[in-house]
Amino acid sequence: KKVEEQEKTIELRSVSDVELYSYEGNQSKQHTSLDKVPDNKAAYFIKVKSAKLKDVLLPVSNIEDTTKDGKAVYKITARLEHLKQSVDNQYQDNFTYYLPKLVQNDSPIYTSFKKLITDMNSRPSGTFTLGATMNAREFELNENQESYVTSKFTGTLIGSHQGKHYAIYNLKKPLFNTLNNATIQNLTLKDVNISGKNHVASVAKEATNSSTLDNVHANGIIAGELGIGGLVQKVDNSTISNSSFTGRITNTFVTTSQYAIGGLVGQLTGTNASVDRSIATVTISSNAEYSNQTIGGIAGIVENNATVQNSYAEGEINNVKPFARVGGVAGSLWTNGSSTEDNSGILQNVLSDMNITNGNAISGYHFNGMKKKAVYSNKDNKVVNVQAVGDEVMSIDSTVERGTEIEKTAVQAKKEQITKKHTITVEDFTNSVKQDVDYTKATHYQVARDIAYKNIEKLLPFCNRDTIV
Repeated sequence: KKVEEQEKTIELRSVSDVELYSYEGNQSKQHTSLDKVPDNKAAYFIKVKSAKLKDVLLPVSNIEDTTKDGKAVYKITARLEHLKQSVDNQYQDNFTYYLPKLVQNDSPIYTSFKKLITDMNSRPSGTFTLGATMNAREFELNENQESYVTSKFTGTLIGSHQGKHYAIYNLKKPLFNTLNNATIQNLTLKDVNISGKNHVASVAKEATNSSTLDNVHANGIIAGELGIGGLVQKVDNSTISNSSFTGRITNTFVTTSQYAIGGLVGQLTGTNASVDRSIATVTISSNAEYSNQTIGGIAGIVENNATVQNSYAEGEINNVKPFARVGGVAGSLWTNGSSTEDNSGILQNVLSDMNITNGNAISGYHFNGMKKKAVYSNKDNKVVNVQAVGDEVMSIDSTVERGTEIEKTAVQAKKEQITKKHTITVEDFTNSVKQDVDYTKATHYQVARDIAYKNIEKLLPFCNRDTIV
């Protein structure tokens, strides 16, 4: 019997994302949108990302204007010798995807991160609404720039439109420098990778004068030296509600200076300042060693009658040195410079599910007259202080500031009673090209060999599906 010989071609499978780049000198620049067809198309290439295989770079052969699903887009075509890509069960000799077209208008609905930042800087009292998921790599920060929006923002930013929620990806600095009587609503920040020196956070370095953050969520990594907050570093007479931070916070800087680090907020201060119905899922690494250095799962310091309520922290704090104020909920409730507990911070209906090294389960500084009500901790959490005992260094269990200890089996129910996690489904990038291989469409597919096809795929990652089958 004559064996049918399959043409040996390349097929890109399990595609998770596609990114467009251009060469500018010795550097490459990513483009998340275009405002015109480039003159020098030969300078462009795409990176095809795979959920299972290695990323592949392809040279761009053409960029053209078109429409897709009623929207103005650019059709990006890349070619490579022997590349055959399956589209609607037919092979074509190129890889194609679509990139949003940057439309210049005065609409308050934004689909470009670059235009959003430009307009918020020029009109900081305006109202801005996301109309698409965005990539912060579209905007180039100046050297030594400490935030994207450098103007004092007094306006409104809304991360949802017509029932759909959108996200901003890949922030490298805080989105705002200062929020002043501003409103941030329904905003999601994903995969932040932020570093800085003073007052580092994902949303803003500082929120003042009755600013409000509601339904704001961020995840990623934040590293700083003096003062860090998962969402905002300093919240002064302003509020955060129904919000969360998930990720890692790192501070390895050695200093005698005062600072505050928290899973949601570094410093929460003022009678009208509060964190309500919010969650920190965080790993904090630090080397604080002085009593004026405060670290907390939710807030580094809660002072001047500020309140944390109906909220919880889960994760761990590893502070490698003793003597700092470290707590699972708040590093300290004592107001700096005060000689009385009357102005201290307030905790109400909060829970610590944090493993802690060199600190306490609830507050890092225990004092008489602390204003706290209905505070809980996981009985099984490891909360220790490292101490020298004779010639040995030992981990001694912390027995103060445990609050009401609850069994591990009851922790999840208590969390849900305090506040429910917010599950926000955000829209994908408009140029999403996620696709997986469907071997059932191959000519000689046999269901009994399905596992074999997937194993052969690992050995022959770029062979087309018909060759594998």
